[in-house]
Amino acid sequence: MHTLEKVPEYLGKGPFKRLLEIAEIANMTKKQKEDYELNLKKLADNYAIRMTAREEGEIMGEERGAAKAKMEIIKNLLSAGEFSVSSIAKAAAVEEDYVLALKNELEVKKQ
Repeated sequence: MHTLEKVPEYLGKGPFKRLLEIAEIANMTKKQKEDYELNLKKLADNYAIRMTAREEGEIMGEERGAAKAKMEIIKNLLSAGEFSVSSIAKAAAVEEDYVLALKNELEVKKQ
């Protein structure tokens, strides 16, 4: 294998391909191995960063969806006119000021 200048096509596939990659790594100089391992670490770090960002984005999207749903429920309760601001705030686990702001928003839209 060490005399091959180009890998024959039939050896560049499947398990032979992996074997050739291992042989290449084994024949690297110390500096080349360090560079190779550093590049692998960078790839792994970048992948981890992307996956974390993706997961956090999904969580934030879910939180936004839940907050929007809660806001719609509060608006519906306010529109029904059967509940006080304080009881709606208590049931929705939000501040009364938030319920009042939504109430004012609804009143402005009615005008």
